[in-house]
Amino acid sequence: MGWFNKKFIYEDKIFDSKWFAVYKEAYTNRQLSDYDFMYEPNPDDILIMIKEVKNFIIVVEEYLN
Repeated sequence: MGWFNKKFIYEDKIFDSKWFAVYKEAYTNRQLSDYDFMYEPNPDDILIMIKEVKNFIIVVEEYLN
């Protein structure tokens, strides 16, 4: 995650910084859901996150193609 931020956001400026924020939030949510047994995600927040992650994937795929 750090390398993605350094290389693609700050050094080469390939992606907007909002995509790192999406990546970081998705990672944090995954960590919480895996390791915090008391974590109960808000369904509305999860739906929003799914949309954001789908857009993140589209942006990265467009870059790779």
